Parts: sequence; structure tokens; C-alpha cells
Amino acid sequence: VEQVHYDRIIAPAASYQAYGIEDARISKIGDRWLMTTCSVSPERQCTALYTSENALDWRLEGIVLDHQNKDMLIFEGRI
Repeated sequence: VEQVHYDRIIAPAASYQAYGIEDARISKIGDRWLMTTCSVSPERQCTALYTSENALDWRLEGIVLDHQNKDMLIFEGRI
């Protein structure tokens, strides 16, 4: 760990994150950072996607997998 940025924390921002977010997994594709998280609420458990240009400022893009599955990440290399 080089530095901790407590001022850049992500927090629940959608109804499907009412109980919280956890299990962040970060990948870099080209010049863009992608992060998947597990989101939990009374309505569902799902995987949400965040994107960033600098790995500090994250934007919630929405649900990418709409069922309970914590074993998801985005591969960085080409297949």
C-alpha cells in the first residue's frame, strides 16, 4: 500500500445497494480502470460495475450481473 485515500471512498448510491457494497475487484483495461462489487439490498444481490480514468474517482455504471454470485471479475488480458 502506497497511500490510503479515505476522501475517495465509494458508498452505496443506488437502491440495490441499500445494505451495502463489498468484495471489490479491480482490473485495468487499456487506460481505463473497471471495478466490480457485490451489492446487497432487500430487493436483490447483484454485481455492479464502476469505472474510473485514474483509479481514484469512481463512477457507478449499474448492474452487470443480476443474481447472487461473488465470483466475478474482469480479465485484463486478451483471450
